[in-house]
Amino acid sequence: PLAELGSILISVEWADAVVRKTPGLDPERYLIERFVHGILHLIGVHHDTQEKYERVKAFQSAVLAGIFKD
Repeated sequence: PLAELGSILISVEWADAVVRKTPGLDPERYLIERFVHGILHLIGVHHDTQEKYERVKAFQSAVLAGIFKD
């Protein structure tokens, strides 16, 4: 069955500004990182505490490592 979880909106202008301010940040990787982060929120993973934020970042990093073969 198909499930609609919601939408992920990423401001390309905002992402471009972040990439321009961060030396060495790959634009494609950054957009994919934001997308993965959005998916985590859609499936109910949130970070309202620092501990939860660290868990989200760790999971996000593992997903990105699989995508980019880090």
